[in-house]
Amino acid sequence: MRPKKIPQTNIPGAVKMSAMELNKERFQPKQTVLTPELVEELMRGKQTT
Repeated sequence: MRPKKIPQTNIPGAVKMSAMELNKERFQPKQTVLTPELVEELMRGKQTT
């Protein structure tokens, strides 16, 4: 019994995960610079959730 197309079904998920990781890495430098405004926004976000 051969597995039915397991690698092919897994490829799109892997591509999506790598794309999400690349986006995180791409947007990280912006968030490392914490301005007072950004801190206030982050605090507001934590309070609302």
